Amino acid sequence: MSIAAVVVTYNRKELLMTCINSILNQTSAEPDVLVIDNASTDGTDAAIAEIYKDNPRVIYKNTGANIGGAGGFSYGINAAVNMGYDYLWLMDDDTFPSETALSELLKAAELYNNNFGFLASFVKWTDGSPCEMNVPTVSPDWRNDISKQFEHHLIALESASFVSLFIRSEVVKEVGLPIKEFFIWADDMEYTLRISSRFPSYFVYDSQVTHAIKSNIATSIIDETDESRLDRYKLLYRNRYYIARRTSKRAKILYWLSVKNTIRDISKSTTGNKALKRRIVRKSAWSGLFFHPEIEMVHPTKE
Repeated sequence: MSIAAVVVTYNRKELLMTCINSILNQTSAEPDVLVIDNASTDGTDAAIAEIYKDNPRVIYKNTGANIGGAGGFSYGINAAVNMGYDYLWLMDDDTFPSETALSELLKAAELYNNNFGFLASFVKWTDGSPCEMNVPTVSPDWRNDISKQFEHHLIALESASFVSLFIRSEVVKEVGLPIKEFFIWADDMEYTLRISSRFPSYFVYDSQVTHAIKSNIATSIIDETDESRLDRYKLLYRNRYYIARRTSKRAKILYWLSVKNTIRDISKSTTGNKALKRRIVRKSAWSGLFFHPEIEMVHPTKE
């Protein structure tokens, strides 16, 4: 059994080092750490080369450009599968797993005889409360085998985030890679929905990690106060429509209702840049009508 922790990073050197050390300090198994650097400019490459020069478990790959979280995970997952790893443990560079996070994931994998699509850890914020941006979606079929799930602190999931997500390489070979064209936002939702539609997937409460984001607030353009972040929302509604379109007619109806309600709530909000925010939501939603990326399968890496 071989495990690669795939960590995507961009200009967060200090957080990345804490993340790597947390992975290396797991109490069971000895995962390799595959660092996928989206061409950081803060000296990440030099720091990795110096600090971990004598540790073969830390493997560094530079994508050559900032291809976003979606592109980084697509690149890293493809590389890890090509390198022959059996399991992939995905996380952002500001994720700090507890010492037993991996062992609890492996227990769940054994419990289900390796018949799972993904396993998701319980993601906490720095104060120990649940991290709002990493709350998974429970499967409509969660009642199936409920006694077994609850006995082992598990619950069936429909989707989860890339913050401590454990998947099998065999699953990747069947469902393909995350859609790199998403760049950021909703790529993990789309990917985990794709997996759970074919394989049972679970939330593992006893596997716990800390997500060291600045504030524990779910992403919302309505309440966004940082004008420099508004451009990111151009991708959010585009990506979400792709997911709705592939889900059901009902999902598409709910999506457009959500867009309408978001524009209404922006107008009622007390934050600034209302006209700009409304324009971004409209354009992002409209661009979703013409967004048709292909699902890419595992392919040989180009070094």
